[in-house]
Amino acid sequence: MSLFCLFWTPLVLLLWVSLNSESRGNSGGILAFVLGSIVSVLHYLFYPPINAAGFGLSLWFFTLINIVLIPAALPFLFFVLLAVPGFFKGKADPAKFVLFALIPAGIIRAVGWSAQNDPLYLVFVPLLWTLLALGISFFMRLVRGSSFPLIIPLLLVILFMPLAAAAVFWAFYGQMFTAGFTLLAVLAVPSVIALSNFTFTTKKNLTTSDL
Repeated sequence: MSLFCLFWTPLVLLLWVSLNSESRGNSGGILAFVLGSIVSVLHYLFYPPINAAGFGLSLWFFTLINIVLIPAALPFLFFVLLAVPGFFKGKADPAKFVLFALIPAGIIRAVGWSAQNDPLYLVFVPLLWTLLALGISFFMRLVRGSSFPLIIPLLLVILFMPLAAAAVFWAFYGQMFTAGFTLLAVLAVPSVIALSNFTFTTKKNLTTSDL
């Protein structure tokens, strides 16, 4: 399971880059890896910045901060702060940026959580990270091409996704497996759509080039 935590994000990144032609542009992968390394080391040294005091709302809030926002949502903030002044050239891909930033977190957590040997941490957490990376990026691309009235619900969905990811971890931690798998399936829908769309586009382009 430690190997899953270690290699899952790089494998998803490799798959994403191979399918998504947009990701071949300048998306700041090296900078994302450096920023992710800094955040991951600081988070590891000062973990946890917020402690859980039970199994209710306190645990959910603990998960939201430590498992979701710091490792997986903070890179999106870095991406936006870099994109606004025009750091990226062309259509920068937020998914590629965030996946690069998540690699150090996977490495550090694979080592730090290896003693627990808990699939909740070593399997479901990296899975949640990548679902957020691909899913939020999917809605960010929709925001980029939408008019003002439609932007508001899309932004609300983006804000909802980290909350849902924290709820998934909370449900599995509390052994509410039906609720956990249901929320996980809902959270995975945008990522599946994005991967399916780029898979179809790639196949279509290969077929066209063959002709």
